Amino acid sequence: MSAARNEWMTSVFEHLVDKNKTQEHRRVMLSDRIDILYQQGPIGVVVHTVVITALTYLFWDTVPHTPLIIWASVMLLLGWVRGAAIYAYKKSNPKTDDAAKWGLLFLGLITLVGVSWGYGGVFILPDSTFEQVMFILLLGGTAAGTVATLASLPVLITIALSTSVIPLIIRLATDGQFEQQLMSGALVMYFMAMMATGRNSGSMADMAFSLKLENTELITSLERERHELEISNRAKTRFLAAASHDLRQPLHAMNLTVAAYRIREKSKGLEPLFDRVDRSTQAMEGLVNSLLDISKLDAGTVDVKTTPVSVDDVISAITSEASEMATAGNSRIIQEPSGIEIDTDPTLLGSIIRNLLGNAIRHAPGSTIDVSAYRHKNGDVVVSVSDDGPGIEPHLQERVFEEFYQADGASQDQGGLGLGLAIVKRLSVLLGGSITLSSIAGRGTRFEVMLPGHLSMEPIAMQEARIKPSPPALNDLCVAVLEDDKDSQAALLDLVCAWGCDALAGRNADEIINSPYVTDGGFAPQIIISDFQLGRSQEGPTEIALLRAHFKTPELPAILLTGDSSPDRLRQLASVHLDVLHKPVNPNTLADLLRRLAD
Repeated sequence: MSAARNEWMTSVFEHLVDKNKTQEHRRVMLSDRIDILYQQGPIGVVVHTVVITALTYLFWDTVPHTPLIIWASVMLLLGWVRGAAIYAYKKSNPKTDDAAKWGLLFLGLITLVGVSWGYGGVFILPDSTFEQVMFILLLGGTAAGTVATLASLPVLITIALSTSVIPLIIRLATDGQFEQQLMSGALVMYFMAMMATGRNSGSMADMAFSLKLENTELITSLERERHELEISNRAKTRFLAAASHDLRQPLHAMNLTVAAYRIREKSKGLEPLFDRVDRSTQAMEGLVNSLLDISKLDAGTVDVKTTPVSVDDVISAITSEASEMATAGNSRIIQEPSGIEIDTDPTLLGSIIRNLLGNAIRHAPGSTIDVSAYRHKNGDVVVSVSDDGPGIEPHLQERVFEEFYQADGASQDQGGLGLGLAIVKRLSVLLGGSITLSSIAGRGTRFEVMLPGHLSMEPIAMQEARIKPSPPALNDLCVAVLEDDKDSQAALLDLVCAWGCDALAGRNADEIINSPYVTDGGFAPQIIISDFQLGRSQEGPTEIALLRAHFKTPELPAILLTGDSSPDRLRQLASVHLDVLHKPVNPNTLADLLRRLAD
């Protein structure tokens, strides 16, 4: 069948049904209607065969055999052809654009069956009242079944009833006998009742098809939005990773350079200058670390290491750490001792309290901030951070946990990226707890983190944070530095040399191996410090392995530095058996790790 003819048939069918819908919707609904016709068809074929067989047996003694056999054969053949069409339809699983072709085939078969019924009622039906009544009963039962099976396409009901019942009504009405005229009148009422039933069934089918279409479109829309959201989240994650990586490299070099010059210029009275630079780099480091924290949580690489913890000790360490920031913001921190001990991850708990406390200092300057803990009546432990600042409007309270959202506050210099509370919420869930917010505009805000309250028998104390710890001496430690970024390499080399190390730097393992200091046997590294991405597709773990092989020390200690915080990279780093530090590296952390590996 040509495409033009198929298009014409589709257009005709579409206007017979659902003409108020758009063309796209009409085609989808027409395909659904035709599919229902063929799905329900086998029942009609079976009933049709049984009824024709029963009528042939009933009329055998009163109707001439030849016309009866011809009529019955035609009727049975049409039923079997209909069955074959149903089988072919199900086997071919036709496309939406082919619905009209199959609909036309079904319409033709229904029309031929209806005409054959009408012919039988006029020319085959005997004059006997009993046999006429039996014929009407069987025809009526078949018509009732037709109304049910053809409800998805009401126009077929009209064709089937008109071609099969109206000829019989006319014959009985013109017969002249009272009984036949009475049966004709009864058939008229039956015909009208069946047409009304068909119309109602068609309306219900219309509603069902429309509802199905709406649900399908809703599901499609939701799936599309879900897909777009996934793309957006992946793009956001890639952006965070790329942005934090690009920020980390210069910040890393600056941090190490300041640390090296602080050691070398300590006697020249430049401490105030270094203090100011330190504060600036620490602020920048805090922003970048927030990006890293979110990336780690998205990657699922944050491990919970549960240990007995004194909640008071964790709070004391964080409040001591934040005291300088609170003083600068004219805020006062109050800690209420609780004596509570809990099994949890002290690092993650400290991060929760640090973010909540920093949030209060930034958004409620000049306020009194209360940090405390208490045990809930169900046994869980609640850590509370409250302030008497400006509070948060009710319609904004849900949004404060969104990434990058910052509510308007009193401070004009709040800083931050709006990630602190998003991190707190995720960490609370990670520790098996939850976070709640209560706030009244103008009267303050309270955040409460509820954690599982497992009692600890042997609590451990958190050491108070040291604001400016001095790095340990590392005299004469031989360090190989692998770094392809010129500034970062120079800064790292300056720092380890300022610590008293004997250091050699290169962009990759080959530069170290081929250095004159190595070839003449005067340098053999005791520790390797390597960046992860060394350019030209070279990676730190591979270059570390080359150095270990060259110096025949498979267990040569190594530290891997990285500024890549993408979820995939974080998962990869979690699988390597190396000590990993994320840029910008804290000089004291690096020094402590060098000391530990050297011992």
